[in-house]
Amino acid sequence: MASPDIETGFSAAYYLSVFKRRRVIIAACAAAGLALGAGYAFSASASYTATSSVQIKPITADPFVSGDITKQINAATEASLMDSTVVAELAAPVIDNGETADQLIRHLTVENPPDTQILNASFVAATPEAAQGGARAFADAYLEYKRAQAERSRDARLASLAVTAAALGESIDDVTNRLDANPNSPTLLNELSDLRSQLRQNEADAAEIQSIAIDPGEVIKPARLPSAPDGVSTPVTMVAMAMLGLFGGLAVALVRHRTDRFARRRDDFVEDFGFAPLAEVPARPGRAAATRPGRSGAPEVRPLQLASRGPVADAYRQLRLRLWPRRPAKIGRLLIASSVDAAAPAALAANLAVSLAQADWSVLLIWPDHRRDVPAIDGLADRDAVAVMPWSRIATAETGAVDPTRLVAVVESLAERYDIVLIPGPPLSESVDALELGSEVDAVLLTFDPTSERRKRLSDSIEALRGVGADIAGVVIDPVPPRW
Repeated sequence: MASPDIETGFSAAYYLSVFKRRRVIIAACAAAGLALGAGYAFSASASYTATSSVQIKPITADPFVSGDITKQINAATEASLMDSTVVAELAAPVIDNGETADQLIRHLTVENPPDTQILNASFVAATPEAAQGGARAFADAYLEYKRAQAERSRDARLASLAVTAAALGESIDDVTNRLDANPNSPTLLNELSDLRSQLRQNEADAAEIQSIAIDPGEVIKPARLPSAPDGVSTPVTMVAMAMLGLFGGLAVALVRHRTDRFARRRDDFVEDFGFAPLAEVPARPGRAAATRPGRSGAPEVRPLQLASRGPVADAYRQLRLRLWPRRPAKIGRLLIASSVDAAAPAALAANLAVSLAQADWSVLLIWPDHRRDVPAIDGLADRDAVAVMPWSRIATAETGAVDPTRLVAVVESLAERYDIVLIPGPPLSESVDALELGSEVDAVLLTFDPTSERRKRLSDSIEALRGVGADIAGVVIDPVPPRW
């Protein structure tokens, strides 16, 4: 029998084994991730983004501004201007979606690539057409605002020059009238010359300003119609969520495996212990839970159930054939033990004795004294084929306890009269008597209840029996849990 390997090291084989055994959990988590991804992808409202690129240019209504006017424009300031309410108010009638200027700004993002005089206006909308129209509307509205701003500045400058020209004209008329009275006055002649020179310069400035071409910039890349919604595509979203669910399932599988103390499936048992159960006894109606010591210290006894026919009897018959396929019996003295259950070995021994008796084997059954329900073989098998001997007949007079050596000696003295001796022993986790008996008998048969016993307890029992040189015949699953 292979050694149990419950606390396996973290190797590739270990992970593959865990993932294989927990494949249902992993598949469920992956399917849940796929479903969530599909639900998100199909329920989330799609959005589209279109971008218009505008090259900004410096403009001025005053041709006499000193310095390089190309350096007088600040791209960051212009980006903020495009993303402002005044521009949004100009774009709103064009977009015409019922939103206010403040609401439209929330759809707009303006970026200025470093060291450039380019503004990228990106507009997000529910449809490709709306996104394209919004980006184009904001780009046009910005240029319109800048053009109108420059025109207002030009008109204000021209108005100022016109006022100055009117004042100069009045002054010239006044000096001319005074020259009529004194035509040779050098002072008046010089003053008239200066005024006429100023008026000519004023008219030249006005003509220069009128000639300025107002060009706030141009759209160098009009917004195109978006071909796909923003974000990742639906298939990519579904695959990503499925992968996330898969990784989550792998993590859950590892945590579940490391924290699960029970062998819930046959595959778990085989993987943990390296061998298959010798027999699997179906659950019987009304079966009580595993027996443990009561408040008084004595084991609590559950009613003994003997099976004469049906799936349970077939399981014991299969066990009998595997242990004793032919005569003579190679295992004459069999200890039946459990890690924690005091009742399961007795029930297994009684039912195995019935199966043996039905096959014409003579059986000696050493019956625990704490059990008052001595098995009634009558009607199930030949009563003479099964002899029941209570433990008290082997107990020492001084202590009243059963001495394993004395028990073995008594059994050997009776071995010639019986083909097989069955000894249901005490729980291995509570008494060393079972270990001492295990080293003296021909073999030990372990019973294990996956619904209530921890697999680590069974592993410890196997190692303890091996430590005293016991020959372990196998493990009987009793009862077989659901979905085993």
